[in-house]
Amino acid sequence: MMFDKIFRGYRVVSRSSVLSLKSGLAEEINVGFYTDYMSTKTQFRNVGESITLQWTQDGVSKIILPDAGVSENSMQLKGFLDWYGRFENPTVDKAIERLAGYGFIDITEDEALKSDLQNLLAYYTEDKTENLSASEKEMIEEIAKYNAGNLKLSQLKHYFSDKTTIFSDLKNRI
Repeated sequence: MMFDKIFRGYRVVSRSSVLSLKSGLAEEINVGFYTDYMSTKTQFRNVGESITLQWTQDGVSKIILPDAGVSENSMQLKGFLDWYGRFENPTVDKAIERLAGYGFIDITEDEALKSDLQNLLAYYTEDKTENLSASEKEMIEEIAKYNAGNLKLSQLKHYFSDKTTIFSDLKNRI
């Protein structure tokens, strides 16, 4: 099984097709260290320390830290927390801008893509691929390789880069 290295990431819950906001929250951002190795079919696996930023309906923000706090080894996370501590109720957009500045990448869309891939595989079983074109069948085969752990998500996204219309057509037929 192939896996990507551990990377810094965040996901914006309100923009996620996989996650949903808890009642009373206007926004939530999960920040931490992730890997695609041994991830669920729709989410990246969280490895290491993570924090949660929450904004309530009335605009108040709060941060949820790990029970043991954030270690000195998590320099980017510590740097972001230092920045966060200097502001009173920073906006969601400001927090996202600073996360990007500390090298955290937005995995929200990638998790939506992972969910779409699972839907395609569930729908296009062997008996439903008979009517597909050769390029559509090839795409389903590549998705199955990813699903089996024989292809990284980054490799699959590269494969999709010049085949976006095929992917869209397959999704729209579900």
